[in-house]
Amino acid sequence: MGHVYDREYDPYTGMTHEYIDEGDGSITIRQKQDLSGAVEFAKDVRNTPSKEKENWRHYAVIPALVLHDMYKAKIDVAKDPKAVFQFINKNYPALKVTDRWHDDRRAKKDGRIIVK
Repeated sequence: MGHVYDREYDPYTGMTHEYIDEGDGSITIRQKQDLSGAVEFAKDVRNTPSKEKENWRHYAVIPALVLHDMYKAKIDVAKDPKAVFQFINKNYPALKVTDRWHDDRRAKKDGRIIVK
């Protein structure tokens, strides 16, 4: 493994970029993200009573590296909400802001997909 010659940290996202000199003329960029803030936020929202009665609800916090994992798993986050729900439920349940588990029982209303 090469030598880390630079490191950048973003305190707002918890994202760290490490730049690694591999010694053979190539550079590797490694990304890490501290998810503890997102997990704490999701837990706080989940445990706060909500009087929200709208059809659209906040389901989960999705940090950048989790979104990257979804893209690597070939999930089209814009067009396949079922796959997004299943991925979050299976791999990152601590990031959910609700105790509900969504499945494929979907109905269309006014051109929008409403997950029941």
